[in-house]
Amino acid sequence: MKKVTLTILTGIMILTSVHAMARVLRPGEERAIKGAQMTKIQSTGSFVSAESVSLTLTKKDNSKIPTGLFLNYLNTANGEIRTVHLPIVERRSIGGGSVEYVAHLVLPNGDKDRRTSLPEEEDRENLPPYYMERSLSVILTDHTRRLLTDLPANLWEARVVESEGFCLVSTMELEGHPETIYTIQ
Repeated sequence: MKKVTLTILTGIMILTSVHAMARVLRPGEERAIKGAQMTKIQSTGSFVSAESVSLTLTKKDNSKIPTGLFLNYLNTANGEIRTVHLPIVERRSIGGGSVEYVAHLVLPNGDKDRRTSLPEEEDRENLPPYYMERSLSVILTDHTRRLLTDLPANLWEARVVESEGFCLVSTMELEGHPETIYTIQ
């Protein structure tokens, strides 16, 4: 009886580890490629209470350039850890070997009087007199391949902006030194 039980448990462990490896090796997923613990230079609004801020660049397996960005921080005002994945919507070469990534995400808005998407045709007359959309943007300037010596080597500079409509609600200026993250491809 012990041999049968041991055989069954061993089989379950093998199947579980094979399944876990299959998840790691699944093609088309977005994987971390570089990450940095960031230093907060300046902040306003709700980002004043942000601590332990980190940024992680991600890319899909079939892409040659980064496709996403994770923003992770501890909100000391309520003790909540916030992790947001933002898709990269634009990549610009800014000269000297530096690259700027613009990541943007529209956030859900719990306020019933404001809209996060355009209304249906029959609902247009019930709109408030203003249209507000909450969004979070990160502009990451990557100097890791910079050819000029005017900046320290291996540097990331970032600006995080949370806005509502055309109003800036919170901003945060960050700086950090990224490290390559090796994952199973």
